[in-house]
Amino acid sequence: LKGEHKMIIHPLSGAASIWRLVVFGFIMFDVFMIPYRIAFSNGPHDRSILNPSDFSESLYVDFAGDIIFFIDMILRSCVIAYFENDDLIEDRGRIFKHYARSLESKVHFMAFLPIEAVLYPILIDGTRNMISVQLLSVCRINKLFRLFEVATLVAQLERALADLGLKWSKNGMWVTKVMMAMLLASHIFGCFFFLVARVAHLNGNPNWADGLGVLVECDLGKRAGTCYEEPAGVSIASSAALNASHANGTSADAPTQNGGDQLAQYIISLYWAVATLTTVGYGDVSANLDNENEIFYCIVTMVVGTFIIYTMVIVNLEEIVAQLDVTQSIFKRISDHVKEYLIVQ
Repeated sequence: LKGEHKMIIHPLSGAASIWRLVVFGFIMFDVFMIPYRIAFSNGPHDRSILNPSDFSESLYVDFAGDIIFFIDMILRSCVIAYFENDDLIEDRGRIFKHYARSLESKVHFMAFLPIEAVLYPILIDGTRNMISVQLLSVCRINKLFRLFEVATLVAQLERALADLGLKWSKNGMWVTKVMMAMLLASHIFGCFFFLVARVAHLNGNPNWADGLGVLVECDLGKRAGTCYEEPAGVSIASSAALNASHANGTSADAPTQNGGDQLAQYIISLYWAVATLTTVGYGDVSANLDNENEIFYCIVTMVVGTFIIYTMVIVNLEEIVAQLDVTQSIFKRISDHVKEYLIVQ
């Protein structure tokens, strides 16, 4: 905007749309990676161990996302204008009050809280100066609060694309959004379905993953996924070098592969979630009947799938049918006018 409000960004401008797209991308990254790490990271004996000088690339993306979310809070509180009763509000004071009083400001604040940074001195192991990706991801679960604004961001991006002349069929867009919501829900429920089995395994209880042979955890001093026997007296720090020598083929002892492949675990968990949320339920992957926690989790998932997912599908299908009826009615009315004109002529 120009003049006295030249530092204010129009909510429908290209800059605002690009910024929303960036925020949307980081939200989707967190929604995918946080549940995945919590469920499938191999804990403190995994190669994904952190220390102050060795962070995985995905964690750099995490911290970049935190910076983006902080900047987003600043922009929304005093830089990005908003509409009120179709009037564009450009005054900084009103923009700040509007944002501060809104529900999204509370959601943004809860999602921004750096819980992992506050708890780091408590979580860190003083003897090894290490903390697992899994534990760090648990501390970052508050980032998922941002998931509640995805629908608003998608609607704003659709409007921005329409202003640029990029329009898609409303029916096709609705179907796409329903499918994406289904996949997102399946991802989250699938990850925690595996986590329930993993906790049961660690406690020595029966679980679905052990029953299918897709979960083999290693004992202390071994690495999950590819386990190596650790000689007596070897520290965990030197265990990393031992594992590296196995990975490079320099050790005489060949690695013993087991069923702990993360990709296979994730695909099977996702398969179960899709089948359950859509109430297809093939039954080849199901809760262990001797594990009450798994049974309860499956009940909750089926209830969510029936009353939330299907409700969303039905509502969107009603809108699609209504749109088809409107289009058909308009076409019929225009056709009738053309026929009347031809008859008169």
